[in-house]
Amino acid sequence: MACDLSRRSATPPRAVRELIRVGVLYLGYTMARVLAGDDRSHAVQRALALRAHEHSWHVDIEHELNRFVTSSEILEVASAYWYSAAHYLVTPTVLFWLWRRRPGVYRPMRSTLGIATASALLCYLTLPLAPPRYLPTYVDTLDRTSWAGWWAGDASAPRGLGEATNQLAAMPSMHVGWAVWVAIAIVTNTPSRWRHLAWLYPMTTAIVVLGTANHWTADAIVGAALVVVAWRVVSWQPKSAPVSLASLTSDPEASHRHAFSTVPPLPNQTRTARARGSLYRARRDPPPSRSPRRGVSGDPRRPDDKPAAHGVDRQVDTADQHG
Repeated sequence: MACDLSRRSATPPRAVRELIRVGVLYLGYTMARVLAGDDRSHAVQRALALRAHEHSWHVDIEHELNRFVTSSEILEVASAYWYSAAHYLVTPTVLFWLWRRRPGVYRPMRSTLGIATASALLCYLTLPLAPPRYLPTYVDTLDRTSWAGWWAGDASAPRGLGEATNQLAAMPSMHVGWAVWVAIAIVTNTPSRWRHLAWLYPMTTAIVVLGTANHWTADAIVGAALVVVAWRVVSWQPKSAPVSLASLTSDPEASHRHAFSTVPPLPNQTRTARARGSLYRARRDPPPSRSPRRGVSGDPRRPDDKPAAHGVDRQVDTADQHG
């Protein structure tokens, strides 16, 4: 008992363990972005090649969205705040909500977030890609609105910490990926009929990351796809193992049970079986019948009362004849 108490006291609370896990995940995410390559020339060349592919696919909408955002100072500031803050506030809030209110799905959703983030870090390390704001035809909205917040010209990093972030981590966009994760977590774990409005969050985030010239369209698509694939992998459940032919032939009763257990009954068959069972029980256990009354002195539970009375009367008549 003393050993169990000491072991329990040495184990940190569940909340502390979860905070440590999330902190390690975020630290790894930040360190991998810092350790990524900083070859800007090759990253810009990849960006130019990606823009050419997007143009051939007719999905190069970054420039139009960037012009739309920069057309209004209010849109610029609002987009800058969304890009710099929502990414780090909404995701931990939903993760905490799952931990408190939906503990049954917390671990699978946390694993989904971890797998998608680790896959994105691998892309950052192996495939540095320059964002659109590195090209001369795009406007860096966060740099233009740095007077309105804590960020500078180094993406969403706080002022003075630009050197601690990787500016060539455009592919994939985990702003969009984490926003898709938030929408999946809310839609699949909320019974409200308004739950599908959660998809507005990743849609708005995608418009913001493209309008602020921080990501390409392909970055947003790949970020969303990483989360969806990770979620499907984590939530996948294998089918039941097939029964071997040898086990069925060696045990005839097992094969009989398996054959009838794998074929579900039809609704009509179920109703017919229930009706037959009720009829069988009615025939087997008929209701007790009530015998008619035989007079005031008669007792229906003693059928031998009346024959006994007839026997006494015959004995009295015989005695009178002899007398």
